[in-house]
Amino acid sequence: MPVIYKITDLTSDGRGVARREDGRVVFIEGAVPGDSVLATFQPGGKKKPLEGRVETIIVPSPDRTEHPCHHYAQGCPASPLGSLTYKAALDWKQNHLRETILRLGKKTDGSGFGLSVENKSSPGEALSSGEDYRDALDRVIQPIVPSLLPWSYRERIELTLEKEETWLGGYRTADGVLPVKDCHLAMPSIRNSIREIEKALSCKRFQPDPSLWRRALRLLLRDNGMDSVVAVLFVATNKKFDTRPYREFFTSLTTLAGWQIRRVRNLNIRFISSDVVAEDGDVSINVPIKDSTIKVGPATFSQANREGTDTLVNLVLDTIADETHVLDLYGGYGAFGLAHALRGGSSAVADSAAEALTDGWRFARENRLDVYYLQADFSRNWPEKLDVNEFQCVILDPPRGGTSQQVLERLNNSSVEQIVYVSCHPAALVRDLTSLTQYRIGKIIPVDMFPQTPDLETIAVLNSRK
Repeated sequence: MPVIYKITDLTSDGRGVARREDGRVVFIEGAVPGDSVLATFQPGGKKKPLEGRVETIIVPSPDRTEHPCHHYAQGCPASPLGSLTYKAALDWKQNHLRETILRLGKKTDGSGFGLSVENKSSPGEALSSGEDYRDALDRVIQPIVPSLLPWSYRERIELTLEKEETWLGGYRTADGVLPVKDCHLAMPSIRNSIREIEKALSCKRFQPDPSLWRRALRLLLRDNGMDSVVAVLFVATNKKFDTRPYREFFTSLTTLAGWQIRRVRNLNIRFISSDVVAEDGDVSINVPIKDSTIKVGPATFSQANREGTDTLVNLVLDTIADETHVLDLYGGYGAFGLAHALRGGSSAVADSAAEALTDGWRFARENRLDVYYLQADFSRNWPEKLDVNEFQCVILDPPRGGTSQQVLERLNNSSVEQIVYVSCHPAALVRDLTSLTQYRIGKIIPVDMFPQTPDLETIAVLNSRK
């Protein structure tokens, strides 16, 4: 008799969670909490959770809604929460953040929690254990801030290009590259470009050097802030290569304001270090910042949810006094540092991406802002010329994996009064906060910068215990 699975939760990557009668956990792609489903499973080991995909929905969840993208049924991983009502998705994210803190924030000896929370009944004190801890945590976690746009919000997407019978442009799945003809997460300008690119690939208008066919090709598409698109093709190679097939492909497209071809030795560092080998048109990206606009290069990082960026920046600045001297760590072009300076404050911005720092420095100079820029790779060494004790507040906005241990140690040994940690990965956030033993949590603000996905942006405001 077929087994019907009752879905009780979601994994951190958006798959439904259920249990078999023998207690074994199963992860089911395409299922949402409240569903009762039949599923097909992949072979797996006896100790790991079984992984599968929905075969039939027997009883749909009361929170289920129709997913607008037909790629979802094909196994596209881009928007797994698109089958939930937006309210249900927000509720799940809020609860997932709380449960992640409670689960991962515990001390290894079981004596309490590594994260200290401000005690409302006794100002200046902090709770890290006891029956009141959960209540205190619930007080500091603010209600989630929803996105202004649940769909069509992403200012950039990235496609993997891969050669099969013809070239495919799509998202990578466990079964290979899924060709993408549209993406409902993307802004309208990008969706138009995706459709044109898919048609061009299917008509075999993309014919690169065969020696690169087995190398990874990534195509970044970004809205330029003026309802047009800039494309960047990253080619993973250390050698020179013939760019003509790529140039001919780009010039055949009508939806692009400009394009670049970049050579990179390792795709993992493509946004930190890559060489432009060809370009045409206007490749600048116009990013709003307060009442101004900064022009950045197409490989410079900015938040994917442009409509939500102002919200995120304002929420961070609301926790920091105007006259505070701020260090914007992992700052890129300086979204927080520049916004703070535009209201009269002073900042230093540090990051490893030279292009981003140059973009920010140019804007600061043109607008006569009190912002200093420093290139540094904090995964390796703390730059000796940077004295963290000069700052009253440090804004941490590290990559998804979190910050380095040496940064955390440097902050613990500093006189910095306040840390504002901005994270897109709750588990990494909790891990780092437990290491900041000289600080207590004053406020946690979840912000839905990535609707229809399990990802969550979180602002944690920490105050010194010294």
